Amino acid sequence: PLVKTAITTAAPSWSERIGQAALYLLCFSAYLTPAGSEAATVLLLLAFHLALSRAQLPWRVPVMLLARLGAAYRVLHCLVHELMPRGYPGPEWSALSDWLKLLLFIPVAYFSRGDERSPELPLLLTLVGLVLGMLVRTDWGLLMRDPEALIASRPGFGVPALAFALYGVAGLLGLLTVGRRLLRPGSGGSGRGLLAAAFWVLATASLFIALSMTSARSGWLALIAALPVALWASRDRRPGPGARRRAPPWWQVAVGLALAALVTLGAQLALVIVALMIPFVY
Repeated sequence: PLVKTAITTAAPSWSERIGQAALYLLCFSAYLTPAGSEAATVLLLLAFHLALSRAQLPWRVPVMLLARLGAAYRVLHCLVHELMPRGYPGPEWSALSDWLKLLLFIPVAYFSRGDERSPELPLLLTLVGLVLGMLVRTDWGLLMRDPEALIASRPGFGVPALAFALYGVAGLLGLLTVGRRLLRPGSGGSGRGLLAAAFWVLATASLFIALSMTSARSGWLALIAALPVALWASRDRRPGPGARRRAPPWWQVAVGLALAALVTLGAQLALVIVALMIPFVY
């Protein structure tokens, strides 16, 4: 893991509890409300600053070194452009703030305990926020009056259409890989398992429909390119006597070819149906 913290063996302090709550709020509000995500970011940074005395951050890990060198380069780049005579391009201070925001992965990794094996809750909150943000920003009045006009407008649901297409593809990859756990019977009984499965179907269908409404070919191409690799990487590596029987390889290949053909032909409804079958095939 990227971050090793002392709180794995000791009771978390109040600053660490606030930081973890801010992380969950950031995940939930990232695609839902800008004000909420900004407030969560401020709380996250404040809690991280207060928790640094207990942190054991591996500053010499290559990814940390690259992040710090990249931030220093951007700052130096702007300073050099500030000193250049007139006629040269000026410094891009606004772009600098965007680049420096990439360093937020450090407090996020710290408060997520640096455990890449247990990202379920932050990822689930991010997914829920993404789907809710899409539903809230949908022009339901126009959808009821003239669905074709809404589709022709290529809605981005609060962001540019191409950006939402990439967000939607990321959500779909999560749902079609690690998100398939929601289709398994829950430990809380059949009611909980049915609710989780219903959420999976609703979220997957909503993101597929939204992706088709953006008319972003780059999103579809990204999904087609990444989905086979993601399915292979998330396959069950622990077969046993109680393991679920898998579909034969020829059936998996057939589903993959059908998915690619439907994307090429633009058959959006059939594409959604085939995509919903993927977890039961792989």
